Amino acid sequence: MPRFPKVPSSPDFLLYTPYVPPIEPTPVPSTPPTKKDQLVIALTWSDGVRKFNPRAVDRKVRIASDFTPIDGHDVKTREWLRRTTKWPAKLADPLFRSKVGEGQCMIFELPDGYTLYERVHFPDKGKGHPMKHTYLFGHPSGGTFRSPKEFQAHYLWMACDPMKDRKNCACKLCGNATAKE
Repeated sequence: MPRFPKVPSSPDFLLYTPYVPPIEPTPVPSTPPTKKDQLVIALTWSDGVRKFNPRAVDRKVRIASDFTPIDGHDVKTREWLRRTTKWPAKLADPLFRSKVGEGQCMIFELPDGYTLYERVHFPDKGKGHPMKHTYLFGHPSGGTFRSPKEFQAHYLWMACDPMKDRKNCACKLCGNATAKE
């Protein structure tokens, strides 16, 4: 007969017992949200990697050229996230669209492993006005997303594909993007 460990009867036992919350599926509304509803989209996983993030100074030694990380609470990051949720109809996964309906989507943070960087450089070898460009680093290929529109397809793939199969992603960095019509 198997022996089970004795459970102490003192209340102190509960202080040292780790609490593991039950795993519950995300509730799905029975009717699609309306235009007035605010929906928060949170990813349960991310394919982001940090090994391709640039160093503080660009190693290619261009004049006054460097990448600076943008804080997750910065206005630029919030604007990037807001523009990412402008879902065009052609990118909308049918399952995603059925859950989201016409609700207004919000993303509170970039997926784990993804970081926005700003690059300031002088195009005329140190003369003239500096140019600022924002890039999203973190894709496993080492490539960067140059705009929220480029990132949309990849974000939708991470949010919707239960198989996590990169062949199902329609972004240009995964190599499955279709030609523009």
